Amino acid sequence: MFERIYIEKALLENEQQQKKIQNILARFPNLPIFTIESYRDVFGKFYKPYLAKRVNLWLFLAEKKGQLVKPAPPAYGTNSGKHFYFVHAYNCLYECQYCYLQGYFNSPDIVLFLNHEEIFAEIEKIIIDHPNDELWFHAGEFSDSLALTDLSQELTELIALFKKYPQAKLELRTKSIKIKELLTLSPPN
Repeated sequence: MFERIYIEKALLENEQQQKKIQNILARFPNLPIFTIESYRDVFGKFYKPYLAKRVNLWLFLAEKKGQLVKPAPPAYGTNSGKHFYFVHAYNCLYECQYCYLQGYFNSPDIVLFLNHEEIFAEIEKIIIDHPNDELWFHAGEFSDSLALTDLSQELTELIALFKKYPQAKLELRTKSIKIKELLTLSPPN
């Protein structure tokens, strides 16, 4: 599936991230690996046609920076509650004709953000700061929510977080049939 892998240097220096990286690299033992300062130094720096991903797809392992959980725009979800979204990846493996991702980035390459602990801590802070509000958190704004979780390995931790806070809701936006891990987890209320 991938032709090469780029890994941010900071991830390699982080003990929490090293196990995730090793699990991913074990899936692709023969690929060339490049260490970079930031995925932004390479990802999308030159135009690559969307369908080039069929023969020339690169994988970036990176840290999401900045505001990790953002308020969703109006009409993003249901009419009730406060809505937020978080970005766990850029781009998607699928080729849905109607998908805006086909033209959103300058490249079809995949970026997986592996600093789940920081993203989940920000989600938890929002939940704690709004104890009486109905809260919705949406995953899958810039990638399918489940298509890459076998690589990114965050699903079990994410579901465990929402089990602690039954007033918060999680929406996984997906077209994936990769639900085996999801089916092994008992759902939160």
